[in-house]
Amino acid sequence: MTNQKAVFKFKFNNEKSTAHLYVVQKQNERIILGMDWMIMEDIVLHPGSRQISKAKICNVNNADMVEELLYRHSGLTEESEFQTITNAPYKHRIDTGDSLPSVTRDYRRSEMENQAINKEVQKMLKKKVIVPSSSDWCSSVVLIKKPDESFRFCVDYRGLNKLTVKDKYPLPRISELLDRLQGSRYFSTIDLKSGYWQLPLDERDAKKTAFMANGSLYEFTCLPFGVVNGPSSFMRFMHTVLRGLPRTMVYLDDVIVFSESEEQHMEDLANVLKRLDSYNLKISAKKCQFFQTEVEFLGFLVSGEGIRSDPEKVNVIKEWPQPTTAKQLMRFLGFCAFYHKFLKDLSMTAKPLYNLIRKNEDYVWTDATEEAFQTLKKQIMTLPMLAYPDPNLPYDLHCDASNHGLGAVLVQIGRPVAYASRTLTPPELNYHTTEKECLAIVWALDYFHPYVFGANFTVYTDHSALKSTVGEKTLKTL
Repeated sequence: MTNQKAVFKFKFNNEKSTAHLYVVQKQNERIILGMDWMIMEDIVLHPGSRQISKAKICNVNNADMVEELLYRHSGLTEESEFQTITNAPYKHRIDTGDSLPSVTRDYRRSEMENQAINKEVQKMLKKKVIVPSSSDWCSSVVLIKKPDESFRFCVDYRGLNKLTVKDKYPLPRISELLDRLQGSRYFSTIDLKSGYWQLPLDERDAKKTAFMANGSLYEFTCLPFGVVNGPSSFMRFMHTVLRGLPRTMVYLDDVIVFSESEEQHMEDLANVLKRLDSYNLKISAKKCQFFQTEVEFLGFLVSGEGIRSDPEKVNVIKEWPQPTTAKQLMRFLGFCAFYHKFLKDLSMTAKPLYNLIRKNEDYVWTDATEEAFQTLKKQIMTLPMLAYPDPNLPYDLHCDASNHGLGAVLVQIGRPVAYASRTLTPPELNYHTTEKECLAIVWALDYFHPYVFGANFTVYTDHSALKSTVGEKTLKTL
């Protein structure tokens, strides 16, 4: 035996690894990679099957049971040299009717941008996501800079999208999906790996996805990001995949399994993984969360207690600089609007900011806009947790009106379910105070109709004159 070491490179299950081994003479026995190497490389041993695999679950409780499920459906996490296409019952079509091909001219880029494009193109060629094309259609590549200074590769399909017949298949309402989590205690989220790319593209339409990159033309073999009907087509496919499975919801490539008990959750999760595997879908296990009491879903943190904002996403508001252009302000207001259910009197608070982005309005930052900007930032930093609506319990609907707007909050057992607000229209600004307060009730009942219709609820107002003028008979006609 010598004191020299050598670096041994090897691969298993398409996973590359290395080990530092001693150089020995007359070694006839097989080399044993011990527990130290398994710990260092995060290797999982399956004694029953005498197999090993790379540990890929980053966030999991009940690890043994989940590992067994993933091993049983190993195809879900199986790595492949080429992009895997699902056993979809159909292929994505791009119906452009009799339209002539759309051609977008490419433009000159810097060497850094060209290198970024070439790197992404080579990766997609290797995976056979794209192939060289001779199409008479052509879209241009757009690079979007990420916070870490790298680039996101995108294809600008606006020209193609204008000519495409729109698919009317709807996406689910996020608020309705979140409401359905009521009563659940255990959650798992499953992230589909490169979701769109797993859906096949009809060969007759592949040429329409062609794009120019560094002087060459390429086209997609699977559903590309950016085409107008991509979300509808993929949503239809995922609804087909998971149809009939209770306690399971999907929004594009985000799947959530939710259950009331641990035993029920194991059964539900097993059924979902089995169904995904039967369609040859692949999941990104590193992004999955299994058997959690709180998970991130659609930008929110959901648990058995309710819905709350994700601190990691909300914390960006701390350092949000003062918007200096209408476009920057619209981005800020869009961020706030995402949390509209959590924000009391959002419309009234943000009114000075919305006035700034009106057409033909000069962009002048004033004390009023600064106050509104800072108030919204503070409110978003302290967002409340919202309760799930329980149709078996009565609601309390609190309504209020001010000189400039209407506000309401739906409450159950003392906990807010959702906030709502809007500004008054020019004619409504002339209403008498009592009329405004009555309008607040009528508007709130209409806004929260999906919750209160057919349910027991009580309306609360702080306007005593309204209580005496509006009786029970009148309320029933509203």
